[in-house]
Amino acid sequence: MQHTCPSWQSMFQPLVYWYERLDFQWDTLKNYFIYKVTTGLSEGINRVIKGLKWQAYGYKDMEYFALKILQKAGYLNYRYCLISNF
Repeated sequence: MQHTCPSWQSMFQPLVYWYERLDFQWDTLKNYFIYKVTTGLSEGINRVIKGLKWQAYGYKDMEYFALKILQKAGYLNYRYCLISNF
């Protein structure tokens, strides 16, 4: 197969590898610029959960573990709590 890309003609192996990977995953890269969606939030939450599991070596009470996840992720800070006047 004859390629018109200059990297194929130069046979610089790292550049050829980069071009092949880019060609293979082009649709994924293109979709990011169309929809502007990443997995950053879910990856961050998974990192928090794994960090808590590593620190605590497992909680016996799953409800408490869920509260610790929310606290560590910042959802139980005073800024997000509703304060009602009694």
